[in-house]
Amino acid sequence: MKKLTLILALGLALAISSCNFNRETRTEVRSENHTETLSTSGTIVLDKTKTKIAHMEPESFLSYEVDGDKIAVSTMKSSTMTYEVDGEDVDKLTKEHDIKLFNQAIKAFAKQQESKAAEAKR
Repeated sequence: MKKLTLILALGLALAISSCNFNRETRTEVRSENHTETLSTSGTIVLDKTKTKIAHMEPESFLSYEVDGDKIAVSTMKSSTMTYEVDGEDVDKLTKEHDIKLFNQAIKAFAKQQESKAAEAKR
């Protein structure tokens, strides 16, 4: 019974940490030579490995900027994800730079969600 309770609690914590609860969140990190900004709104769910977006509710977005490079993923105009890289609309992420930037955005988002989950436990 203790194992079942632990598994359920862990599952609930994982579910909570992967959601954004339809609030806008902004995280900014600045230093002398580095600027990093992550903004999110709506419900965004990462896959179990926290390496890609499993689902975005309509009217959601994730915007990430690091040292002048910017990527935005949204469902603002439809239920399918649309991408914008450095101000240009992109149908699919094919360039190595764009994929790397997207992966950085996902890592930053996962880290933000882990921080929120840790704060909620306090």
